Amino acid sequence: MRFRRFALSLLIFASLLAAVSAAQIKPPAAIEDPVLKKMIVKGLHDNQVMTWLDFASNRFGGRYTGTDAFTNGTAWALWQFKQFGVQAELDEAGEVPVGFNRGPWFGKMIKPVEKSLYFGTPTMSAGTKGVQRGPVVIAPAKEEDVEAMKDKLKGAWALIPGENNGFA
Repeated sequence: MRFRRFALSLLIFASLLAAVSAAQIKPPAAIEDPVLKKMIVKGLHDNQVMTWLDFASNRFGGRYTGTDAFTNGTAWALWQFKQFGVQAELDEAGEVPVGFNRGPWFGKMIKPVEKSLYFGTPTMSAGTKGVQRGPVVIAPAKEEDVEAMKDKLKGAWALIPGENNGFA
């Protein structure tokens, strides 16, 4: 928790320092290249970096290879570069035989009372093939306890115990 506060404080300080520095920067008069001059002026007076960062981060989210978010994010980046007038193209680096897209993260308990549940799963873990029903058991804390619960675990949803801090 202390590290997060420190990192956040450092980020805020760096952002403020960059903003103050950028406000004082004037394009050097000695630059003759009209393209470079235009880039500097645009960067100082019409900076869209945070807009693009927000779009890339919040519109597409995590872009693991093989996901629709990756495909859509790279297509958007290519389109954006072309809007800048940059000659850009995608180069394939390889193939992923199986893609991964997160589906719904919910379920419900039906006995002894009905209750909605929201789940978090490890990244790139396999999903289910449609609706799945079964008993629920709390996963054992120690690996050696798995053998004793083997019969209860087969066909059951094993929930990993822990505290919820608001994130899946």
